[in-house]
Amino acid sequence: MQDSVFSNPIVKDGEIPMSVGLTGYGLCTTCKNMDYVTSKYGVLLAKCDNMDLRLNSANPVDRCTNFEDRMQLNLNQMYEMATLIEAAKDKIGF
Repeated sequence: MQDSVFSNPIVKDGEIPMSVGLTGYGLCTTCKNMDYVTSKYGVLLAKCDNMDLRLNSANPVDRCTNFEDRMQLNLNQMYEMATLIEAAKDKIGF
């Protein structure tokens, strides 16, 4: 039986649009630890970077102790984005 990742309709011309995202891998779909590659023939292979586990869309992950949301910033990214605001200490309010 062929794994459904090989016929993933999201892969077009070897590109996966990140706005669409990957589907069918359960919790791993939105995890930072998910790594994937595509071939020029549209073959999509996915694995978990933390557990060294090949992901299979026929058996999507439901729970994981190493889940990290792909959309959440890490502390370094938050620090780089932060803006220091200096306010007069004697003035309260706007």
